[in-house]
Amino acid sequence: MKKTVLLLILLLSSVVSAEFTIHILNPWADDAQAHRRDSLRMLGNEHVGYYPGTLMHSEGNGWFYYVYPDSMKNSNRNFEFMLVTWIGDTSKSYNQRQLYGGVIGGGTGNKYYIDSLFKEAGPGVEEIWVELNSNPSKKPVVRVTPENSKVINIFNPWPENSSKLIIGENAPVQMRTRDDLCGWYRYYFVGPVESLDNVTFTDYFEKQKYTSSGLSSTGTGIDLQPILKDEDTIYILPRPFPGGPPSMTAIFPGRLGDCNTRKVSGLFRDWTLRDTNFFNNPMGAKGLPGHGGRNMVEPVLTAPDYKPKVKANLHDTLKPPPDVASWYKTITFSNGLDNDTCIDLIMTKGYDGKWTYNSDTYGGFFPLDNFRAPPANPNNVKYTDDYKKQRNFHFTMEMHMQFIYREGTGLKFAFKGDDDVWIFVNNRLAIDLGGLNYYAVDTLVLDKRKKELDLVDGEIYNMDIFYAERNPTGSNLLIQTTMDLRNSSDLFYRDTPVGNGKIQYDIWEQKKTQANDCGFTQISDGEQLSVVDFFIEGPSFTTATSLPVGTHNGGIIVDAGKSRVTIDSAKITDLMPGDYRITFISSADKDRSGYLTFSVPPTPDHVDLVPDTMKIDLNKDAIVGPLKLGVEQDSILLYAVIRDRFGTYIEDGKNLVWQTSDSRILSINPSTSDKAKAMAVKNGGGDVWIIVSQAGLKADSILFNVDPKPVWPLISSAKMTDSKGNVVPDLIDIVMSDTFKTGQTLTKVEFTYKGKTYEVPGTSCIISGTSLKVPFTNETGADPKPSGRATLVIDVRGIPQTTPSVLFTDGVGPALKSAEVLEKDVTELDILYLTFTEPVDVTVLSGDNLVYVQDGTRYVISILKINEIINDSTYAVAIVPDGTTIVAGDSLALSPGSQGGKIKDKAGNTVHDLNPSVVITLRNGAAGIVDAWYSDDNADGIIDNVFIKFKRPIDIDELTSATVEINGIKVTIDQSKLSKASDSVVAAAVPSSIAGPLSYVTGGTMYLLQGYAHAKLTRTVRVNDKAAPVITTAKIQRGAENELDSLILTFSEPTPKMTKGEFNITGESSDYTINVTFLSQSGNKVIYRIDSTEPEAMVALKGDSIWIKPEAPVGDTTGNNQTNPGNRRVALDVIPPVSDWIAKVGPNPVDFSVGTVTVKYMPKRAIDVKGFTATVMIIDPMGNVVKRGDMVLNSREFEFVWDGHSTNGRKVGAGTYKAFMTVYDNGAKGKTSTLNIGVKR
Repeated sequence: MKKTVLLLILLLSSVVSAEFTIHILNPWADDAQAHRRDSLRMLGNEHVGYYPGTLMHSEGNGWFYYVYPDSMKNSNRNFEFMLVTWIGDTSKSYNQRQLYGGVIGGGTGNKYYIDSLFKEAGPGVEEIWVELNSNPSKKPVVRVTPENSKVINIFNPWPENSSKLIIGENAPVQMRTRDDLCGWYRYYFVGPVESLDNVTFTDYFEKQKYTSSGLSSTGTGIDLQPILKDEDTIYILPRPFPGGPPSMTAIFPGRLGDCNTRKVSGLFRDWTLRDTNFFNNPMGAKGLPGHGGRNMVEPVLTAPDYKPKVKANLHDTLKPPPDVASWYKTITFSNGLDNDTCIDLIMTKGYDGKWTYNSDTYGGFFPLDNFRAPPANPNNVKYTDDYKKQRNFHFTMEMHMQFIYREGTGLKFAFKGDDDVWIFVNNRLAIDLGGLNYYAVDTLVLDKRKKELDLVDGEIYNMDIFYAERNPTGSNLLIQTTMDLRNSSDLFYRDTPVGNGKIQYDIWEQKKTQANDCGFTQISDGEQLSVVDFFIEGPSFTTATSLPVGTHNGGIIVDAGKSRVTIDSAKITDLMPGDYRITFISSADKDRSGYLTFSVPPTPDHVDLVPDTMKIDLNKDAIVGPLKLGVEQDSILLYAVIRDRFGTYIEDGKNLVWQTSDSRILSINPSTSDKAKAMAVKNGGGDVWIIVSQAGLKADSILFNVDPKPVWPLISSAKMTDSKGNVVPDLIDIVMSDTFKTGQTLTKVEFTYKGKTYEVPGTSCIISGTSLKVPFTNETGADPKPSGRATLVIDVRGIPQTTPSVLFTDGVGPALKSAEVLEKDVTELDILYLTFTEPVDVTVLSGDNLVYVQDGTRYVISILKINEIINDSTYAVAIVPDGTTIVAGDSLALSPGSQGGKIKDKAGNTVHDLNPSVVITLRNGAAGIVDAWYSDDNADGIIDNVFIKFKRPIDIDELTSATVEINGIKVTIDQSKLSKASDSVVAAAVPSSIAGPLSYVTGGTMYLLQGYAHAKLTRTVRVNDKAAPVITTAKIQRGAENELDSLILTFSEPTPKMTKGEFNITGESSDYTINVTFLSQSGNKVIYRIDSTEPEAMVALKGDSIWIKPEAPVGDTTGNNQTNPGNRRVALDVIPPVSDWIAKVGPNPVDFSVGTVTVKYMPKRAIDVKGFTATVMIIDPMGNVVKRGDMVLNSREFEFVWDGHSTNGRKVGAGTYKAFMTVYDNGAKGKTSTLNIGVKR
């Protein structure tokens, strides 16, 4: 047998995930009502319910998530959901609900289909972030990776299943595997970093917790803020693994784990439809009658071939009997090639710890599609599958695996697929799904059947799978198990902890009883220790290095038998920290191999001391030469970290001892808030050492060259400010290191600013202690962010001294440049567009930060929230409703910081007391809608325009698309279909699809959702009905003798009762009018009596056109009369007068051995039967149709002669038969009659 390997790799998240998650950005996140901003409900499917829905979990920043279970995913995600909030202060009233995309108390709302959202994200995705468009008529944005998110990674402490994340009191949410980093799970967090101060993890089954103490049910949450406030990614590694406390870093720590995949091999054989033994009768073997495909094969596998065999008692039932055993025997073609090939299936371990293979990921199970094309393989015959693809459908799979039975551990094996499958455990039939099936399903629970299968705890057993795909057009295979199944020729290891952190790895192999490497052989000899050669790779090795028998690096011991390696991490020396891989290769067969991994944790070796201004390198020590502490510098912050002997960062220092060689020069003050830091403070001048140590570690030190403090003042800090609050700098506010002493006089202050040099005499300055204020005349105008350098010139007992130049910083607070109030409706929030003189801190923008000036009176008004960030200095903000209405023409200023205002610029400067006000201007926004109506201008029965009347003149550019909904049909009208009807009225051209399946619509309740281009909101209004009805169907029922004809009309909408009426008709040669009287009405359908025609001689005929007469208009219930002379024309249908029909039969009863029976069908009264036809159908006592036929017209009677034979030519038995006779008038179905026929034998 030649091996052909086809890797069928299953994406982990496609099926093995036990749940999937949807994150949604709340569409009401900017709403004024807190209960709509801070909660969101999902409804509309069986899991979340239909009313009132289910609350989603908040994760901050307007984001909410919901986790769907595996049962919903297994329904192919073919279900929908909607989003809902509530109007008012309570969610108890159904009529106060608002569905997103709907209207208050009504409307269908936008439906989002799960399969469509995940399809946009791409294959294999089990978690999405959805941002709904501000215009509900537009598609949402679906992301696999959310914008501006933090990535939380953990090295999974539960290798037997997976990790879930718990943030604060939120519900656990499933983390996802990192395909690029085996063993790691990640979660994208989109909420505020401040909420990450209490994070824990739990396993998939939520039985254990991982906390700041490691695996502990009582430990506190982990605080991720210190790293994630400055970084986007965090890695959490339990040390020691898996139960130790977390080691956290922003850089990947280098540890990798298992990749959760396993290879199992099967032998596949290709067959064809021509092999009647394989595909016979033609449906193939179906098992015993009444048992489907079960009980088809013998319950035990026996020597010599251990193949399934058909039960002996089926050889008489099935013709010809199938030789099932032959399905699993290889044949050789005339060209010398075989019909078999070996295929490796990759099973993947899911979040719940189950190993899974699922063919649905690929649209079915077709592994032999590419197995040698004809003529090399004449059995590779293709048929069309359900997806119109050409597939190879006829094949078998034989797979043999081993497992260790562990009683009480819940071992299960689940199978779903088609067609036949027989699974044997310990040579006994455990799953029996023979026959041509469609998704046959069974689950084997070993503990429940251990006696039947003769299983003993701890023993090794075979599992033998025999599968057959015999029938187009579907082929599927799903295997899911908690069993540790193996049949690959790869080597594997079993690890045994032997105390004190030492782990012993024994290398095993499966015994081979035949010369093959497919893993299909009946395994009877079990497993054995393998003799192997070991090789090591990792950070200390540039290439794979051999590990001969003996001890290596102090803690890696290769046993003399070359079947065992022992890792003693505590004794390992001379290996750099990181992950290592030991590959083992069979000494007898170099194609058989495997590997194991271990980690060398970093061992603390020494302290590394660095100034706080230097960035910490995680991989090597800081090289710090003598540091100079200049005359202007009074102190320096120092930072100590712990490293291993290779310089790798391990952690910040904790129990440090700080020392100075001379406290007269520098004293050292350890930080009380951060144990790794200390402040060195200048006391004098000279050279001095600062030393830091930690018990058991090598110390570190830095030499400082310290300039002595001068006896005169220096500039400690300086800011340039605007004393008048007008953003024009005119003052430098300096803090000096000391006061002026006797004999010291400020001569002048020199500073450079915007390319100019200024000198201010000391006599012009204001000195108070260490405070120095330097006024100056600005020559360059407004500057919200001034900067430059300043120095003092001091007379010290007659000798001029110049202090070091110091950078002065921005001390000018923000002010308003402009303010616009957005046009609004009465009930909406005031929206202000504020432009500041410089960027401000958006985190403090909300609150009592504005002063509104109206008629000379000043009011403090509060910002509710930021609606939109236009640029770094312009923001749209919503104002807290307090009864004050913002009016254009009034003025606005900022609340000063001294009076509680919180607005500040990026430098931290608050608003000046004298900040100027600006005049508020009007910004066009979402113009209010006064009225809206729809019309059918061409009277064709379909609404063609919606007219929208605004409160003011409006331009089309101010609007985006509109959405209208009527009678459950929703359509979107693109902006290009909007036009001006007048200055303030816009016409929206409605597409004909608004009519839906009825092909007409002129009435019903319509809602309009209008979007606006320059305002992030929509307006919803009810649209009034201004469309008149039209006729949609018309029939004339001919009256019987001495009876008048009737006119039956269906209108496009209900019409009020009209006692008398007139309708226009166009005939073949001329127009005429019919006069009618109202008879009855049901909904849109009205029946009239035809009283007369004008001209009188005219007769309405089939095919004539009828329409509403404008001079005698028909109206709807809202008063819209149809006066358009071009209103819709409808072709008349004419129904002949109704006549009773009589059925006769004879002889009755009938003895068909003597003769035949004749069935007759005739009108009760004399009518013209030209154009009439009739049929007969005869049914036996069991309800089966035995005879159909056309009746023959004989004069004015229809006849059918029956000879007692069925349609298939068989004689019918005795009993009472029922005959159904139906007459047709020119193809139109008429009356049906029945009668009984007695049959004697």
